[in-house]
Amino acid sequence: MAPDVGAGRLLLWVAHPEAGSGSGADADRRIAGTVQLRPASTANGRHRAEVAKLMVHRADRGHGLAGRLLAALEAAAVGRGIRTLVLDTETDSPAERLYAAAGWTRVGAVPDFATDPAGVPRATTVYYKALPVPAAGTAPVC
Repeated sequence: MAPDVGAGRLLLWVAHPEAGSGSGADADRRIAGTVQLRPASTANGRHRAEVAKLMVHRADRGHGLAGRLLAALEAAAVGRGIRTLVLDTETDSPAERLYAAAGWTRVGAVPDFATDPAGVPRATTVYYKALPVPAAGTAPVC
């Protein structure tokens, strides 16, 4: 991922556990969650991006970290002039509740789109979110 991050083709957020949530120095270095933003590279798609790999460690779930990562990504996307975000997630997963609560619109499901860790094909649900257009006179951050 480093070359894509360095070239601006991928934006990456990493969250560490909150202070006191783990034991010892290793807890401070552990990654609690992450999310990626992949801006479209085509000339007709510079206003959109894909959200990828929003993941939170099991030990850190239930404290709003996924929502905070998603909000940080959305704010950065607005700052870059991105107006449309898309993502996909496993159908009927807990992530669907997060996206619905965050104002994402369900487009539909694709059967057998991806396999789970055991290799079983699972349906994937596609979502999009229209972001606010920056105020007139505000230059996007590139």
